[in-house]
Amino acid sequence: MRKKKTLIVALCLLVAVAVLGVGYALTDQDLVLNGTVTIGKTDDFHPHFSAATCKAVAADATQRCKSATIGTASEYGGSINATMTVEMNEKDQTATATFTLKNFSNALSANFGTATVVVSENANSDYFSTTSAADIQTAIRAFGTVLPNTEAGSFDVTVTLDKEYIGDDNALTGTFTITISNITAVQPS
Repeated sequence: MRKKKTLIVALCLLVAVAVLGVGYALTDQDLVLNGTVTIGKTDDFHPHFSAATCKAVAADATQRCKSATIGTASEYGGSINATMTVEMNEKDQTATATFTLKNFSNALSANFGTATVVVSENANSDYFSTTSAADIQTAIRAFGTVLPNTEAGSFDVTVTLDKEYIGDDNALTGTFTITISNITAVQPS
């Protein structure tokens, strides 16, 4: 009697599974897409520098910021950079450049609140000091989430000649690169 009950329960389970399979097959439908379908990351995420300018100095002073330039845009999620070149010859001289960030994306917002910053100098680092990466990072993170095609904001970088320069040249030159990474994409609400 017990074997008979076990056989009946097993048969009922087998029939139930068969009925579910047939029911699924009858209700299964194909999805038909007309046009182009793209799967994966969008290439429409372009936070980047929109401007880099040397700040003007007083009329009787020498322009110490020689150039401020924007680097080329990187691929989705990559880092962005800009450079500043200075020329100084006396201790405690300063030069300042203003850098502006913009979200050039057409559809995605950019979260600058997650950004990380690195400031590097190509030569003569013993002579110069600059606005710290932490201070720049704080300024950029304050921009928060920026809507598509919207300017995020600007920040200044100041370079100071910390030691007296004694050399054959009239002035000491330094080039500084500001690299920003970890700006994240956000779907606008």
